[in-house]
Amino acid sequence: MRRSSSSARQGDYLLAHGVKRLRIALGTGEDQRSLERGEDQQRAAARAGRLEATLTQAQLERVEAASVASASDNISDAWRTVAPMLEREPGAPVLVVGGAAAGSIGLYAAALAVALGSQSVTYLDADEARRATAERLGAQTIATMPKRLGPFPITVDASADPDGLALALRSTAPDGTCTSAAIYFGEQPRLPLLEMYTKGITFRTGRANARTAMPHVLELAATGALHPEIVTTRTVAWSDAADALLESGWTKLVFER
Repeated sequence: MRRSSSSARQGDYLLAHGVKRLRIALGTGEDQRSLERGEDQQRAAARAGRLEATLTQAQLERVEAASVASASDNISDAWRTVAPMLEREPGAPVLVVGGAAAGSIGLYAAALAVALGSQSVTYLDADEARRATAERLGAQTIATMPKRLGPFPITVDASADPDGLALALRSTAPDGTCTSAAIYFGEQPRLPLLEMYTKGITFRTGRANARTAMPHVLELAATGALHPEIVTTRTVAWSDAADALLESGWTKLVFER
């Protein structure tokens, strides 16, 4: 198996070397910190209301490293935007507002929502090529940005656009969750705080804990539920990486060596 890009070396290590059995308990806040401090895992996981992923060596060997080269970054970032909420509310409809940077995180979020059993996944993006990719992944697509959609119990802002963030928040159902995987540099966007307050919306943002999410991502790929390779624009040799990065029009590049 050839190694894939340096951005996913943790994932490549898992794929190349494997584990006989890997169980990861996902917690948040104090419970997650307890796990990281090495406290009793069973006790901490029981408090956390955990998701579990179990991978075997045989499953790992069925996964092509290039297809999950972003497992340690973008795919895991997308996983946290939908998976915990779909575990609490199986089948819930999901809205993804995409378009940030090259656009892979929003597409991965749509793919993961489909893989995890959402009954309806809507992907909004002005880019025609990314919408076509989202449709291949099983999502319905929208090209233009209205003031609101839905409502959806689960919404994702992967737009890096203040209007996209506002749309995701306004489209979140009462007691729903909106997660932003985008980074807002410069002037900070205004939030519809009164509407968020009256509807009891939970808003989540911040860096993803990729190491916690990776086993779940790899398991979905190993079982065939998730096909991240559909998002990949090109897989190129390591020696051609610099030239490929200078080209335009790609969503996800994967380098092999």
